[in-house]
Amino acid sequence: MPENIRVYYNLSLLYDKIKEQNLAEKTLINGLKVDANNESLLYALAYHYSTHNQTEKAKNIALRLVRLYPSNPQYMAFLQQLN
Repeated sequence: MPENIRVYYNLSLLYDKIKEQNLAEKTLINGLKVDANNESLLYALAYHYSTHNQTEKAKNIALRLVRLYPSNPQYMAFLQQLN
């Protein structure tokens, strides 16, 4: 089901839970290849990076979320937390 974005999201959470961070990241990135501006996948990837000491990557994605979805104040707050 490569067109079902939720599969990528859920699978990445599973990988993260079993401490397979590289697979979690790869799964989110693969999902973004299907839908490059998917809000859920972008946020999940930004959060993933922020919890695995990859702050610059997290900031870049959070900034992208702010630009793509300016009506969602959660993304600006997340970006500010990363600074």
